[in-house]
Amino acid sequence: MARWLKRGMDAGEIKVADAKVRETVEAILGQVEDQKDAAIRELSKKFDNWEPKDFRLTPSEIEKTISQIVKRDLEDIKFAQAQVRNFAQKQRESMHDLEVETLPGVVLGHRHIPVNAIGLLRAGRALSDGCLGAYVNRHRQSRRREAHCRVCAALQGGAASSHCRRHAFRRRR
Repeated sequence: MARWLKRGMDAGEIKVADAKVRETVEAILGQVEDQKDAAIRELSKKFDNWEPKDFRLTPSEIEKTISQIVKRDLEDIKFAQAQVRNFAQKQRESMHDLEVETLPGVVLGHRHIPVNAIGLLRAGRALSDGCLGAYVNRHRQSRRREAHCRVCAALQGGAASSHCRRHAFRRRR
């Protein structure tokens, strides 16, 4: 006879939990949008207990960090990024603007407009001024993989820049 070790939440509990997560994420995004780097500093301290003097990585800090990655892991990261970039490029090539005159003088269509920038703050929604956000928790491996997909794909798709900082990464093109 089957014995349940753990039961999942029912639909009502899931809905309440999802609403709570959405509310929390929206509050964090609003805080970052309003307070910029001050909010990033506060959130880094709150969630990761981490307060560096400067969140912007210097080229030497980047190289030092990369040199500490096990060779096989670095190869895996480069492989994953190449796969994401390649697929994103193929997607971009398949996306064409469309303009059709359905009746005399009636023109319908759509355009594909890349986001202005990609920054890492966890919620895949457009932020003001055309930025796409993705938060990456430094303690969760799955979130790190998500960063490859979000950032590499956005840059390959035509984003003007990515923001690579230790917490909200910023890299200028």
